[in-house]
Amino acid sequence: MIFGSGGLEDTEALSAPDPSPSAEAGVLVDEQAMRLDRAIARLPAPLKEPLLLTAFEGLSHHDAAQILGVSIKTIETRVYRARKLLAEQLDTDMRPSAR
Repeated sequence: MIFGSGGLEDTEALSAPDPSPSAEAGVLVDEQAMRLDRAIARLPAPLKEPLLLTAFEGLSHHDAAQILGVSIKTIETRVYRARKLLAEQLDTDMRPSAR
């Protein structure tokens, strides 16, 4: 059975913690997603494009290189630099003085 064999009197099921995230956790996830979106938007296009194609679109470095008309090594370097810059930007955004 999908819902189990116990009825409404099944105290084990009723006492189990709710697996859904709390409202606070949802707000934190939303804030983190907005922070990431802003940081990605600030990336220069030559770094943003390979990152979006590989990390978010799931393309291989080879496919991204073909689309952008550059070498695979260029894609690897730009993705590395984009990730490094994002980490720095997100670290700066998280500092209390940046708010």
